[in-house]
Amino acid sequence: MKPLHWITRPLALVALLLPVAAQSATYTLAPRNYAELQGCPDATAEPGCPVYTTAMGAGGQFTMATPLPSGQTTAVTPTAFTFSDGVHTYDENNAWLTFFNVTTDASGAVTSFFLQARTWLTGSPPHAVGDRFATLYMTQAQVSATNNVVCYFIPAGKTAQACTESTDSWDKVHNASATNTPGTFTITTVPGAPASTTAVGGDGAVRVGWMPPASDGGSPLTGYAASAWTLGDTRVGGCTAAANETGCVISGLDNGTPYVLEARAVNAQGEGPAQAAPGPVTPSWIAFPATAPGTTGTTSVTIRGGQPGCAITGTPQFSGTGIPPGAPANADFPVGAFSFNASGCKQDTLTVSITYPQPLADNVQLMKFGPRTALAPTSEWFPAPGANISPNRMTVTYTVADNGPGDSDFAEGAIADPFAPMALPLPPATPASIPTLSEWGLALLSLLAAAFGLRAARRHQV
Repeated sequence: MKPLHWITRPLALVALLLPVAAQSATYTLAPRNYAELQGCPDATAEPGCPVYTTAMGAGGQFTMATPLPSGQTTAVTPTAFTFSDGVHTYDENNAWLTFFNVTTDASGAVTSFFLQARTWLTGSPPHAVGDRFATLYMTQAQVSATNNVVCYFIPAGKTAQACTESTDSWDKVHNASATNTPGTFTITTVPGAPASTTAVGGDGAVRVGWMPPASDGGSPLTGYAASAWTLGDTRVGGCTAAANETGCVISGLDNGTPYVLEARAVNAQGEGPAQAAPGPVTPSWIAFPATAPGTTGTTSVTIRGGQPGCAITGTPQFSGTGIPPGAPANADFPVGAFSFNASGCKQDTLTVSITYPQPLADNVQLMKFGPRTALAPTSEWFPAPGANISPNRMTVTYTVADNGPGDSDFAEGAIADPFAPMALPLPPATPASIPTLSEWGLALLSLLAAAFGLRAARRHQV
């Protein structure tokens, strides 16, 4: 079987330094409910002092540009974070982390942590003494939330985020806490690389295939992304697929140009690392020389339009014998018949172009053999739909569609296509008749002749 992209190319693999997608990681802490509450006795005087309940808890998540290093204690600076104490939300837009340290084991799992986040409740930037804020404190063993704290003192040279709390305000705050409630962050990162990535070329296109990655990163896959790169590391095209699909087609590529193909799995965290397909792969159409009966020289054939994976089966051939029956008795096949078989061409329309070394005679008609209409039960010779011949009568072009007129193989994706320029005798020439005059025409001609004769006689008398 020769693939429709059949072309000579090096078998060696080409290694490229393809761009690596950022592999962010999100760490999530499930909420832990409060067990102890300290009320806000002056709630009527402090309407900004909500009441925590034991039905509430504290938890949240943070995101790093890359996963935390393994086996280390790290002062964490997340690219994004969102924590909640059940009443307030603390995130990178409205809150700040006064400290956040995380310890991981050799596998990168979080084993211990402690963090404190704050968010302003009153005042406006740059904030000042007297403004109020809420504080959330969490470790792997306890959580604590404090609401309605007053900023009492801002050290010299520091921002209001470094203010100390006023002990005089504690009769107006509300505390909630829980101890001996273990909890830790679980990591969610980008998925692993797809497995068994493949690439098959077609006419100006490549189909990239894959199998699911070994790891989804702790988050369900949302899809896949494939890319085509030139040997100069320039991305020139791509395609996407749903999470339950195992391939997609990158179109718009240049025939005859080698490409490196890759695939990535995608989840809520983003694209995972790339897995390159063996290659490079060069898109192309089928083109081959042949010898047609009754000609001197080389006949050139091209077949275009097949999707990646559409393949010629067996050997396309010209033949002056074994031509399908049913042609008119006086028909001739001056250059024989051309036929080929293809598979993997589901719903494809192939365009066939044949250039003969000598012009075809004027009485040649372009004919196909097969069902005259799609899936008709009988086969016959009929004019090839949409076929045309070049002005110099050396190149013919026609199309054949999977399960369309002329496709003799009814299996889906399989095409069997006999075609032939058929010569039929020209109709005999009809002798040209000599025009004659009607009786009135003869009478008029006689009168004109008499008139000219009379005029001539008078001139002679003068």
